[in-house]
Amino acid sequence: MEAISYQTVRRALNKDELKPWPKNQWCIPPEASGAFVWRLEDVLDVYTRPYYPRFPQVCLDEVSKQLLRETRPAFPGAPGRPRRVDHEYERAGVVNLFLCCEPLRGRRRVSATERRTKVDWAHEIQELVEVRYPDAERIVLVPDNLNTDSTASLYDAFPPEEAKRLAAKLEIHYTPKHGSWLNMAEIELSVLSRQCLDRRVPDLATLTTEVAAWQARRNAAGGAIHSRFTNADSRIKLKRLYPSIEEKRSTRSGVSSLHRRAQWEPVRQVAVYENRTEGLVSLGQPPQALVMVGPAILAPLLTGGSRARAESAAMPVIADCVLAVGHQRLFL
Repeated sequence: MEAISYQTVRRALNKDELKPWPKNQWCIPPEASGAFVWRLEDVLDVYTRPYYPRFPQVCLDEVSKQLLRETRPAFPGAPGRPRRVDHEYERAGVVNLFLCCEPLRGRRRVSATERRTKVDWAHEIQELVEVRYPDAERIVLVPDNLNTDSTASLYDAFPPEEAKRLAAKLEIHYTPKHGSWLNMAEIELSVLSRQCLDRRVPDLATLTTEVAAWQARRNAAGGAIHSRFTNADSRIKLKRLYPSIEEKRSTRSGVSSLHRRAQWEPVRQVAVYENRTEGLVSLGQPPQALVMVGPAILAPLLTGGSRARAESAAMPVIADCVLAVGHQRLFL
C-alpha cells in the first residue's frame, strides 16, 4: 500500500480503541539507588513519629501559578447554564505559592510571593519559626530537595546571627531527588489546585484573597493525614529501588578484590602462599583455607592482626586469588 487516508487511520483507531496520544507524567525514581532509599526511609521514619507540640512536623512545598487576565467580560452562570468565558486571555506573569502543612494536626497555610528565590524561602522559614511555631523547641521540616530549600538560603537573607538562630530551630529531612511524592504537602497542593487554582486568576492580590479563603475553609474542616506506609512496606513494595547486595567482581591494577562471602565464616586458620617460591608462611596450625592474596587483603582475616603484621611477611601482591574451603577450590 503506497498511501493511506487520514479517515482510514481514524476508523482503525476507533475500531480497536487504540489511543496512542494520551500520556501520563510521573516522577520516576531511580532504581537500585542507595542515595534514594536512604532519604526515602529517613522521611518515612519521620512520618511514624507521634504528635508532640514541642517538635511539630511540618511539610513544605511550593508551586507556580500562571496569572491570566480576561480580554472580554464573562457571562455569569445561571441555573442550568454554566459561566461562559471567552477563549482568549492575556498572560500576566507567573507567581509562586508556598504551602506549609502540619499533617498530624490537619493545619495548612498558603502564602503567595512574586518569585521563588532563596530569599523568599528564607522569609517563609522565618515566619514559620517566629509566627507559626514560636514556642516550638525544634521544627521537624520535610521540604523537597531543591537548591533553594537549604539553610544556606538563610545566610543569603539575614545577618549571620539571625540565620544561625533560625537554622538551629530546624530539623530538616529532605525528600529524595525524583521522590517529591513523599512530601505530604503535595497532597494539600493537589487539593488546592482542584478547588481553588483551576480557574483564571488575573493578579497576585486576587490570588492571595482566594487562597486565604480556601485555607480558612480547609482548616475549619480539619482533615489530618496519617501515613501508614512504613519502611517495612517500602522494602517489599519498592524492592526494585533498593540496591541488590550481591557479590561483584572488580579488578583494579590486576588484583582481584575479595568481597563478603559466607565461605569466609568457617575459616579459622589462614596461610599465605607465595607462588614465586616453594615456601609456606604459616600463621598457626595447618590451614583449613588456602588464600593467595596480598597483605592488604589478608590483614582483615588475621585474628588480632594488622596491616603492618601482614606486610611484615614481605609478600608480593599476587595477580590471581584462590580460595579453597575444604576440598573445594573457588577461583575469584
